[in-house]
Amino acid sequence: MDEQLLKKYLEYTKSEEGFAVLFVKKHLPQAKGHWVDITDRQCYNNSPDNLHFRYVAGGLYKRKIQPKYPLVTDYTFNGKFDKIN
Repeated sequence: MDEQLLKKYLEYTKSEEGFAVLFVKKHLPQAKGHWVDITDRQCYNNSPDNLHFRYVAGGLYKRKIQPKYPLVTDYTFNGKFDKIN
């Protein structure tokens, strides 16, 4: 896996937009099989929960191409994520 792409992805997953996508995937059953495009969001600043949003706005787009992701087990060692592989 390309190290630069992995680094960008890991940064994105820790961003507010990344958490908004996770929020939509977790709480909106219609998001299954769709790409999520977040256009606006606002989280609660004092909440310790990263998935605690005032609102999330965006769109769902049907996946025409199904990506082939590497197995999680390819990047875990002793049950922990290992980004070196």
